[in-house]
Amino acid sequence: MQNFEIIAEQKALDLIDWLIETHTFIKVSVPSRSYTRLTLITEKGNLNGIAAFQIDPPEGLIDSISKLPPDEPAKLIFEFSGEDHLLHRFEAPIADISRQVLWLLYPPIIERYQLRNNYRIKAPTDAEAVVRFEEQEIRMPVDNISLGGTLCHCPNLLKKFFMLDMPFDGLDLLITLEGDGYLISIDRAVVRRIEQGVRAKHFGIAFEFLAIEKEAKKRLTKIIYDLQRDFLKNRFQN
Repeated sequence: MQNFEIIAEQKALDLIDWLIETHTFIKVSVPSRSYTRLTLITEKGNLNGIAAFQIDPPEGLIDSISKLPPDEPAKLIFEFSGEDHLLHRFEAPIADISRQVLWLLYPPIIERYQLRNNYRIKAPTDAEAVVRFEEQEIRMPVDNISLGGTLCHCPNLLKKFFMLDMPFDGLDLLITLEGDGYLISIDRAVVRRIEQGVRAKHFGIAFEFLAIEKEAKKRLTKIIYDLQRDFLKNRFQN
């Protein structure tokens, strides 16, 4: 089943303009090659009367393009997170390469993907989940998070308090990102998995989110995309 919608015509052009105005990082890939980096769209213009845009070529991009077989289409693949924090993807034909300047034609369409509930990303090291059990507050380091749940590390001495399919009316996620603290309140969660932990004297416990208010889910979506963006940025810079 197709899990994306098509953005075309003027709306697609407006999205490229938005990337330029906001200086949003985008991921660029070369088809059939292992090359992937982050870049920026620096300006827009016209080549022979056709709308085009220019990117700042990351290290190795032009060299990677030059090694493409002559029978392959000269194009690049781009991905970015939009204002709605959803993944967007498009392909753009290469229009001109000269003196380390790279121009591409505006894409006819852009694909916008829905974020899957089970997409997981590593949480910041100080992230915590908080549940309350018989007037006791239990705080657990978070291993990873998604829109649909979280995997936590819980001290072994508390294992007796948990069982599979155990519901909780209220679970709080405490996350610090770029110096800012966030509280995401999950209205209802349930224990879906209990496993041997990878952290000493801890076991792993996975919670599924059953109910979350719209604003809290929006905040969680933004955090997940920000974490993904920072992960890719640090990975490619290193």
